[in-house]
Amino acid sequence: MDSPQPDRKRHPFPWLLKLPIAAICLALLIWPWPGFFRQLRQDKLNNALLEAAHYRTAADVQKALDQGAGANTREPYGETALMLAAFYGQTDSVKLLLSRGAKVNLACEQGETAFKWAAQNKHFDTMALLRKAGEKQ
Repeated sequence: MDSPQPDRKRHPFPWLLKLPIAAICLALLIWPWPGFFRQLRQDKLNNALLEAAHYRTAADVQKALDQGAGANTREPYGETALMLAAFYGQTDSVKLLLSRGAKVNLACEQGETAFKWAAQNKHFDTMALLRKAGEKQ
């Protein structure tokens, strides 16, 4: 005679058994960091702002700011978007960054400010704008 079979408990998540192992591992890796993708998006926006201040027009700077980039975003050595725009004499970009709350007196790792960067390249209009903004801050 056959002995009675013990009752098997049903798995609490049967759909989990059908998923590939890679998907389960990926889910377990990402799940603890809900802000991970949000931070990636913010980094991308900040990089777009720095690139726009470096190479592009005020319209590109405004687009990056409108999408959520921080006005005081820094590059790895501490250069801000305002410093880059001042260095290249992009007066419209400087005005826009100042209107969005960029701080004039921030310094990079070498101790240089946006005003000094504008002065290096003799961008007098930008220097005047930064001096006036610096008096208000």
